[in-house]
Amino acid sequence: MASEVGVVDIAPEDVSKKGRLNPGMMLLVDFQRHAVVDDDQLKKQYASKHPYANWLRRQKIVLKEIVDSVPKAELAVPHIIGSMDVCILRILLIQALVF
Repeated sequence: MASEVGVVDIAPEDVSKKGRLNPGMMLLVDFQRHAVVDDDQLKKQYASKHPYANWLRRQKIVLKEIVDSVPKAELAVPHIIGSMDVCILRILLIQALVF
């Protein structure tokens, strides 16, 4: 096994699995069962403990639904603090080009 911390040398005959732990993957060594739990199996085990899909479906807010709920005449670009108005920015750019 190896990581940014260091390397543990293991004799080839003692290696039960070889591979790379990619981003988002989990590694679980069950010392009681003397087994390495597969990433997919581990995720399925925890995903099935609670109704996460139902919770997400009930709590999800869709931005398009919010935008569609506002009449077109009332839609406006929100002011961003620290930003310049486009008209003022054009004037400043024109003045910079002139001088």
